[in-house]
Amino acid sequence: LPHLTDFMNGSSLRYVTQLFEHEPQAAKITIGEKFREQLDMLDARLQEGKTSFVRCIKTNAELKPLLVDRPMVLEQLVHGGVISALNVRHHGLPERMEFQPFCNEFRGLESLEQTGGDAKIRCQNLLESLFDESGRAQEFAIGRNMVFMKTHVLAYMRMIKRYTLMAAWHELTATSSANKIEQACSKLQEAEELARVRGILGCTSVSRALSHARDALNPMIELLDDMKKAKKTDAEIAEELKRNMNRIRPLRSIAERAEAIVGQVAKRKLAAAKLLSIMLASSRRRIAKLLEQVRKMEEECENIGDEAEVADRRRCQEACKTAREHLLKSGPVLQLLLLQGPQGVIYETDGDLVGASGSICPQATGIVQEAQRLVNQALEVSETVLVIRHRFRQALAEMQQKQNDAKAILDGLQAGMARFHAEGFDVVEAVQSALLQDAEVQAILREAKDADAYAAAVQAFVDRVAYAELAFEEGQEELERRKRERHERMRLVDELERGCTQMREKLHGLRKAHERHPGGFQSVGKLLTRHKELLCDLQTLQVSGKRGLDKLSDFKDRVTVVLGKKAEVGDAIDEIIAQAEGKSKSKFSDLQAAWKRKSGE
Repeated sequence: LPHLTDFMNGSSLRYVTQLFEHEPQAAKITIGEKFREQLDMLDARLQEGKTSFVRCIKTNAELKPLLVDRPMVLEQLVHGGVISALNVRHHGLPERMEFQPFCNEFRGLESLEQTGGDAKIRCQNLLESLFDESGRAQEFAIGRNMVFMKTHVLAYMRMIKRYTLMAAWHELTATSSANKIEQACSKLQEAEELARVRGILGCTSVSRALSHARDALNPMIELLDDMKKAKKTDAEIAEELKRNMNRIRPLRSIAERAEAIVGQVAKRKLAAAKLLSIMLASSRRRIAKLLEQVRKMEEECENIGDEAEVADRRRCQEACKTAREHLLKSGPVLQLLLLQGPQGVIYETDGDLVGASGSICPQATGIVQEAQRLVNQALEVSETVLVIRHRFRQALAEMQQKQNDAKAILDGLQAGMARFHAEGFDVVEAVQSALLQDAEVQAILREAKDADAYAAAVQAFVDRVAYAELAFEEGQEELERRKRERHERMRLVDELERGCTQMREKLHGLRKAHERHPGGFQSVGKLLTRHKELLCDLQTLQVSGKRGLDKLSDFKDRVTVVLGKKAEVGDAIDEIIAQAEGKSKSKFSDLQAAWKRKSGE
């Protein structure tokens, strides 16, 4: 496209060209072009840079300089995911290099025999020569096209690369071996401290694992200390440690095995402590409920008044007192059991923590069972002094009217049950269920003891009667629907019967016409076959309709189809009879005309 200034100068109007005739070259650049050029410059500048992520951390809440609030900074690092990202990077294999660049960078660490051959094998041999079997799986991994390493592994190898002289190599080897000994010693000390804190030093598997690790580690520690005290050179230390490399290599795996055993036992003990805490909390809740139950029985025993004898009331009060005293003593005992921790649990095995007793704390289980036994005894005594009978009379006064109303409704339902027996409706089962519940209510009423059971039974009776009443109403509607369906089905059966009769009459008329006009029929075999199949279908549908084998909608569809076929076959028979009669009449007319001509001659 031409520039705007050039376009204006080419205008046919003189006053327009005069406006842009002396326009300077710099002024020809429009605002849009300037904006585009600036955008191009900005894009080029951005392309030259690299993407970086900056995470801002507030050093203090007052925004003051040279003031660092360490908990605040740590909280931001944790919630910002920095610590988690560092942990993930630390525990993973973040460093990765392709095989050939790796071999090119670290070829100085290879022996002359290893310098040739496949790059992948060279990488694997080089790394395996630097790490023992116990640390290979954690420190590096060989992939399909790359080698993956932890960060310190790559740093370690590059540090080794700096030492080109054999003496430096021996010095680094000595340091590595000493570090392995010190790391194994550190792991063992951590495992021993954990066992001491958790109180599991007495466990057989823990003590055996720690003792085995200490026996394997102590000679190497003593050897290293002796060489340091003797002020031996790094090369001498490296040579001595190299001769004992077979004893140094398994130290780490032995220490880790001991650490794993200690961790497993400590974990099982912690799980047992949690299980004990949960069980004792449940026991305390159970004790509280039993205590509330005893309090209610004592109140009922006081409120019974003159309805019970003095001796019976005293026995009830003594039973409640005994149960209450035991319950009050149980709380401190359960707290003491929690402080003592799990008892008699074997932590070395992977089996169930509760053991053969079926409980993490049999003593607590016994306390709760004894409390339950005493409360049950108090409950039995309170029942003997008519406390339950008093409550039962109250429940009877509240629920008897509901029971009578439901009974009246049930009697009305029973009067109309005869219609539902033949149909096998659920109404019968619903009414029988209500009758059974009524019998249960009467049994509880005769005993006159359990007020709660009586109230629950009456409510269940009312609910079942309501359900039976609803089922009765639905059953009546279903009976009416079935009645209408049977009426419609019988109407269709009658129509099918009339169709059969009509088809038989059509067949009889066809036979009579054939007797009268035998020469007028040619081929009626297919029609007779269709007639026979139609009669069979009509009869089959009659049987299906009388027995109610199909749904009414499906039965209607089949009847409609068959009646349509009946009309087609009937029309075909009428047409054949008409054609036969026409042919006979035409032939008779021809014969009559011929006879007349012959008589005239």
